[in-house]
Amino acid sequence: MKLTQEYTLDIEGRFKYGMVLVLILILIVIARLYFLQVIKGSFYHFFSTENSIKATSIPAPRGVIFDRRGQVLVDNRPSFNIVVIPQYVVDPEKSLGSVSTLLGIPRAELDEIWKKRFKQPKYQPLIVKADVSLDDVALIKSRKNPWYDEMDRYDLRGVDVIVKYQRTYPESSIATHVLGYVREIDPKRLKKYDKLYPGKYNPGDMVGVRGLEERWDPTLRGEDGYEERIVNAVGREVDYEVIASELKRHPAVPGSSLQLTIDRDLQELAREMFGERKGAAVVIDVRTGAVLAMYSSPSYDLNKLAGPNGDDYWKQISGHPDKYLLNRATQGGYPPGSTYKIVTAMAALSEGVVTPEERITCGGAYV
Repeated sequence: MKLTQEYTLDIEGRFKYGMVLVLILILIVIARLYFLQVIKGSFYHFFSTENSIKATSIPAPRGVIFDRRGQVLVDNRPSFNIVVIPQYVVDPEKSLGSVSTLLGIPRAELDEIWKKRFKQPKYQPLIVKADVSLDDVALIKSRKNPWYDEMDRYDLRGVDVIVKYQRTYPESSIATHVLGYVREIDPKRLKKYDKLYPGKYNPGDMVGVRGLEERWDPTLRGEDGYEERIVNAVGREVDYEVIASELKRHPAVPGSSLQLTIDRDLQELAREMFGERKGAAVVIDVRTGAVLAMYSSPSYDLNKLAGPNGDDYWKQISGHPDKYLLNRATQGGYPPGSTYKIVTAMAALSEGVVTPEERITCGGAYV
């Protein structure tokens, strides 16, 4: 009987501690409910009425490329792209039809672009028209109704305008093969870069192709930032001061610039001297080994390649019999000609076959 009473008293003591623990947990739940319903009540009520937070990408400008004297060879300019974001498209048939009517894009072309949504996340924008004019931007913005009505002629839910940076070349053909160009990353290159630089490249990114743009792409590309914005059901931004401080923003980090040993004036001189002739010229500083000029003729226009009709221009030059894409300075194979006489003369002198004073006449061949 004594053992039973002591055991009961021990259990009663532990039970009190258990009651205290339960009470503390209840108070924590009450405090949390108070925080969510009273303090943050207006915050969550705002988002319960078809509003959400959208993370908008902030593109990073690519690094500028300078010549040895600090003259700009490659720069950036703002560019506007019309995009469709599959996540926000409610009626694809009507939305694509609206874009086709407003921008004059063939419907078959838009359908091919729309198929790409299966190969990427729904939030990833699909570019339907790149580097558009301000008139096209105004046309889309003015026709996009913030409160969609089924009676509206156009349905632009999911259609948006985003700002990118476009490469621009003050002298578009003097150093084409040295510089390379920038294009949208293809699946093969994306797979390769995913292994080399995990998480740094995404579908739709612009990457360097050929030349220095490709060789130094990880350095030139920088790091995109993002900012959170409040949008309503049709993707229109909504201003709400109460939660403005809650939104996150990470600024973009511009790419690093490059300064080359190439001299812009020498490149331009080489272009003028070649004219329409085919060939290549390389100028090297014999004291340092620095390449001061490397020009291949014929060249092509980098501004045309980077422009809105770049795909058509690419097809034109890639299959041309003059082989515009061939860098004759590094890829061409040519007989060395008389320049090789220096090598044979050095060999003959070192073997004592000839003397420094001896003269040999070459009439174009030597038997």
